[in-house]
Amino acid sequence: MQQFLKSTSTYFSLSCINLVTIETFIDFKKLQLLGQLCRLPCRHLSKSVFVHRLVSFMNGDKQCVGFIPDIYKLLDKYQLVGYILTFLKDALFPSKSVWRAILRQHVLQSNIQTMKQELMHNGNEWLSPNVVGTSRVSNLWSICRNSPSLSPVCRKLLRIVALFISRKLTRQCQK
Repeated sequence: MQQFLKSTSTYFSLSCINLVTIETFIDFKKLQLLGQLCRLPCRHLSKSVFVHRLVSFMNGDKQCVGFIPDIYKLLDKYQLVGYILTFLKDALFPSKSVWRAILRQHVLQSNIQTMKQELMHNGNEWLSPNVVGTSRVSNLWSICRNSPSLSPVCRKLLRIVALFISRKLTRQCQK
């Protein structure tokens, strides 16, 4: 889509079009599902099964595999364990809109920080946020959209930057 070379850094490509990694997207969706399960009325069988398995896992059931341990690892990864502990203790969980805002703050911000670190380390400090930002589409793509006649120039500039970053990464891997 962006016509970058195959060796282009994934983080660079994603940051150019303001997308998150697939891992982050899946984490976000799993945690959204957790919110839906926690907010289900008690009369639903799926809520009863979920709570039973969650309590078993929290009580040290080592045979527990699948969704519950996976979700707990994600909660720990994004420092959200307190919400599930509150749910178990008081049966309280944030509303859908509040939970989504919490996930955006913790999960998506974590992704943005990781992308910034990956893009800016290894001597890439020169890479200006005006060229590649982690919270919006690259200014060069915005210029392409607004001035289609400049599109070839903008594409070429992004490819050159991508090539420079990729060569630097390739050199480091070969050391």
